Amino acid sequence: MRQILYVSLSTAPGDKADLASILEQSRHNNAIDGITGLLWSDGKSFMQVFEGPRVSVMTTFARILA
Repeated sequence: MRQILYVSLSTAPGDKADLASILEQSRHNNAIDGITGLLWSDGKSFMQVFEGPRVSVMTTFARILA
């Protein structure tokens, strides 16, 4: 089991981040990878924590970094 917590800033100008789409895609990807987690945003900043099998968590984090 591996857990990662990270904070990031939106690259969309102002508070234009499409939170509904981000959440939908995260739920879809996490279900496929066997990951659970929490995603919080105020529209500009994001905080996410996710956990699951080590390989799945590391693959997910690599995708996020890309």
